[in-house]
Amino acid sequence: MDRSTRIKRYHVPTLNDTETLADTVPFKIEWSYGWNLTMGLKIIVNDKSKKNQKKLQMFYASTHVGIISEYNIETKKTQMKILNGHNNFISSFDVSTNGRWLVTADNGHDSVLVVWEIAQGTPIFTAFLPPNVGVVAVKFSINSKYLVTVSSTLDSGAQSIGLWDWTSGAEEPKHSAQLGAETDPVLHIATCPNRSNFYCFTTKKMIVFLTVDKVDDKTVLAVHNPGLDPEQKEHQYTQSVYITNFRQVLSASTGGNVSVWDDYDYNSLEITETPIKNEKRLLKTVRLQNCAINTIICQKVIMTGNANGDIFFYDKTLRILYHLKKFVGDSIVSISMLTSIDKCTEIDTIEEPVQCVNSRKKKCAGPDNAKDFAIPNEPQLKFDSFVLSTGNGRIILVEVADQNFIQIQEPCDGSVTSSTVHPEQTFIVFGSSLGRLNMYNYHDKQFLISYVIASDHQPPSDSRYITNIEFSPKGKYYYFVNSHRRDCFRYRFLLVLRHGRRIFLVSQSLSVDTNHPGAVQIGQHRNQSHHF
Repeated sequence: MDRSTRIKRYHVPTLNDTETLADTVPFKIEWSYGWNLTMGLKIIVNDKSKKNQKKLQMFYASTHVGIISEYNIETKKTQMKILNGHNNFISSFDVSTNGRWLVTADNGHDSVLVVWEIAQGTPIFTAFLPPNVGVVAVKFSINSKYLVTVSSTLDSGAQSIGLWDWTSGAEEPKHSAQLGAETDPVLHIATCPNRSNFYCFTTKKMIVFLTVDKVDDKTVLAVHNPGLDPEQKEHQYTQSVYITNFRQVLSASTGGNVSVWDDYDYNSLEITETPIKNEKRLLKTVRLQNCAINTIICQKVIMTGNANGDIFFYDKTLRILYHLKKFVGDSIVSISMLTSIDKCTEIDTIEEPVQCVNSRKKKCAGPDNAKDFAIPNEPQLKFDSFVLSTGNGRIILVEVADQNFIQIQEPCDGSVTSSTVHPEQTFIVFGSSLGRLNMYNYHDKQFLISYVIASDHQPPSDSRYITNIEFSPKGKYYYFVNSHRRDCFRYRFLLVLRHGRRIFLVSQSLSVDTNHPGAVQIGQHRNQSHHF
């Protein structure tokens, strides 16, 4: 069976296939007002994005579909391509370093692994997994020729590593290896930008290294477990990253610590240039911050985002360069650069010597078309623009060249618990489990206003969900009901006044305790105004 026949056989219908979808699917997904914010997002960097820097492409997941979102910086408009082909929620995704392809995978019964062409939003490779196996993590190799997956059986939870030669259309992993029973579920996969055969797997309690090696002309997946870091007993790992042009790996944790892994013997009396290997061992544990580090990346510099909303910039010896304190006021989930990763000439062997970690000599230069930002008082230090996502669902473009930021996506935290549509205008309102209401214009696909239920005694919690929303017959106001315990409900009324590009909200609350029906409390009016 040739490749074209195989792709046709496993073709996944998309929204462009209107002839086939019309017969099988009564509704087509055109837009998504929410996304899986715990997975973060990936910026798509390719030739198209380099030519048109006014448009920003990114990818994220929303339940069982993938979304290629294109944001126009000038018009503030967003266009979406919906990638439909999974029966289960997408569990992992990745974008190739050249920005041509992306891969999505799900974890459940009838799981699939799909590689998509970004330009057209069409699937070019699809692999079906066994009925009781799902994918928990997937990653492109640095040269995009292979896929590395971590799959797990649904009944026992046993994990296995798969190396897929997807460009040849192989329907099964070309090579595989088992992870030990003591290994926690894999949370994150990191690739080495200077060695396409080096990988690092992050679990909650341990770090595992994988080397795609050749022994007697046969490809072998060598798994190395360096053991536990005693400093991380009370904390959990979140992500790991290879330091570009260095031989070290950094693993961030919820305790604000970073474990440094290295294969160089610094206790040796002789200083030699030894071949770099992926058999890392713990070198040291460094206390960087006083809260959880959720994400860590390395391109020109090392960047971290933590639970307080701080962004730290470090050099490759972990010397702090710059600090944006509580930059977004919420937990940072992901950071993605607008420029491609610094990548040297591909080296697929472990026999190539590299310089010691203390060497500051660069082997390759960064992209010459990137916008740079000179840090105050240190003009020789330059950073590129980046996009970050937060724990409440916001997506923010940080234009460091202009020392400015743009909010691309509004908050959308919590699960949707209720919704309603305006009786006369194209407005729709969603209520969430965290007490947030978002209003959109569903015709123009435009966000209008956000309102968060505030409590005089406690902030919104998971139990203070909005149970019902209704507009008045003419749509001049709407009321909603929220509950912070089963026997107490609060009825709130919002008067919606629109003037130009400003919306005014006038609210009043009414609390009813079912245990004491006669006890009714009426809250004071609160006036708010919001731009849209």
